[in-house]
Amino acid sequence: MSNTITVFATLVAKPGHAQDVHEALQRCVPPSRAEPGCVSYDMHVANDDPHVFSFYETWKDDAAMDFHVQTPHFKRLIEEIGSKLAREPDIRRFRKVS
Repeated sequence: MSNTITVFATLVAKPGHAQDVHEALQRCVPPSRAEPGCVSYDMHVANDDPHVFSFYETWKDDAAMDFHVQTPHFKRLIEEIGSKLAREPDIRRFRKVS
């Protein structure tokens, strides 16, 4: 079985903060994709609610994801958007089983 993991992350912006959160998240995409353990890193926004953002990410292994959350660009992102989120981000790691 592969060590590759898939991450599904959902973030919800507070009313009136969707654009700010969107821009901050978008700035984090290029440096995240450039990380050595990143296989894919895709940002999405809900069709029915511009306050809801999801990431579909694939990482080489858990160590690569652990590295990602310690990078300066990720830490800066969390500091920048933390007070603009309606709730804690829902970040879940999955392993492909079939």
